[in-house]
Amino acid sequence: MKEIPGVPNLLYTRCGGQAEPLYEMLRQIAIQTLDEPKLQISTATLTELFTSKRVALST
Repeated sequence: MKEIPGVPNLLYTRCGGQAEPLYEMLRQIAIQTLDEPKLQISTATLTELFTSKRVALST
């Protein structure tokens, strides 16, 4: 994921540089990719994932 443009910055910004929220976000991404194997990881899909009601993330 680090090679996908914008993703590292998005994750860093969303978790505020904190390890625990980052871990939770990565866990949710892993779960979502297992549920939807054809999911393409991008800043747009991650933004949708973390702003939708499907994933509850406390930051």
